[in-house]
Amino acid sequence: MVSKSDIVRALEAVRDPELDIPITELGLIDSITTGSGEVVEVTIRMPTYWCSPNFTYMIVEDARKALEKLVGPARVKVFLKDHHDGERITKCVNSGLRFEECYPEEAGEGLEGLRARMREKAFLARLHGLIRILLRKGLTLGELERLRLEDLEVSQGSVTIRGAKRITLESMEADRIVEYIGMLREAGVTRGPLLRRNLRGEPLGKEKMELLFSRARLTASTLSFNAELCKLLMNTRKLSSTPRGKIRGRAIAPDPAQHPDYPGYETAGQEAPEDQASP
Repeated sequence: MVSKSDIVRALEAVRDPELDIPITELGLIDSITTGSGEVVEVTIRMPTYWCSPNFTYMIVEDARKALEKLVGPARVKVFLKDHHDGERITKCVNSGLRFEECYPEEAGEGLEGLRARMREKAFLARLHGLIRILLRKGLTLGELERLRLEDLEVSQGSVTIRGAKRITLESMEADRIVEYIGMLREAGVTRGPLLRRNLRGEPLGKEKMELLFSRARLTASTLSFNAELCKLLMNTRKLSSTPRGKIRGRAIAPDPAQHPDYPGYETAGQEAPEDQASP
């Protein structure tokens, strides 16, 4: 019988595609239950009621795929709670439909192009983390440029770097290096220079090390800011009793141009229709 800890571990591998952070860390898992016949049921709640359907779809779909690997497709149900298109997304994901099939008129290029762009940003952010760690350990930019993937020895909980200076990293620092290497390996890059411009495995070439570090730092800072904002909005939602909430005692009408979950939000005399008002 699958345990709750097994389910949580499976979901820890699912990352927000935009922020490159596990959805468990962001607090997106609302509930986990094991129903009749040992069916695993997971409910996901996004930071706001109006979260973009494409990003939301990726998260719900990836969560289901992770759980399918654990217990099989016939024993998984993933629900999206308190989202403006939650019923549609829940039905499509549990039916095994792709985003383009669920949103045939709105999908455009589908999710693959978007996923690729998000992974490139995540790669740059991980590259920034790697460079910062190794600079703190005393390596120079020139020494970093000369490092190769073959110079790294990865073992349980540690990473050793052989070079002009032998460095052993442990704990969170080692994890950051492994995450960076993991993205390269997934892209088929297993040998050659450690530092790459992108997930296509292109070496630095004419791009100066300082410029690459600057680009990576900007991307990492943006993702970090967005992650903190996401956590703030998620915490605010958890304090709210309803998806659209009641701010200062008034029911709020859903409006995609607004974010009713944001603290201090007020409507300008706008009352929700009776069937959409909060109880």
